[in-house]
Amino acid sequence: MKFLPRAIAAALLFCPLATLASPAAEPATERQPVALPPAIRDQFLADMRDHLSEISQIHAALADGAFDRAADIAEQRLGFAAPSSAACRMPGMALAHTAPDQHLDRMMDNSEMTKFMPKEMHMVGYRMHTAADRFAQTARKAAATSDYRSALYALSKVTQQCVACHTQFKLAKR
Repeated sequence: MKFLPRAIAAALLFCPLATLASPAAEPATERQPVALPPAIRDQFLADMRDHLSEISQIHAALADGAFDRAADIAEQRLGFAAPSSAACRMPGMALAHTAPDQHLDRMMDNSEMTKFMPKEMHMVGYRMHTAADRFAQTARKAAATSDYRSALYALSKVTQQCVACHTQFKLAKR
């Protein structure tokens, strides 16, 4: 068990270095600007800062071996149960997931923010919230086995969507 914390520390230390060296990790030269009205822009930025804070809290919970706590944070603050998921939910969507490609046009009218977001930005958001719910399921299963690998892998699927969005889009200057 002493090996596991060292392995996690090494992975967290060297993974960012490997990512920097990877050609696939290079940011696109042009990101699509997304213009949002000031109030919506402020809420959007607040939501993104909250997402980053919540991912940090999930990392801390995993480091403590608190898989259920990590799952709760993901489910309630990043998954489709989170208030910030409104712009990415399908109309009539409870917590059940429907295939986004089948309902993308109906999704466009779901919130004020939605009116200003490109369709692909919606899809990235949808995939992030879906990945967060899947992480929560994986973390709950890992609670019984202390399976850090599967939990970290599932969490990486969440952050991959963050990277995808930040690579493809930027908020237009005011």
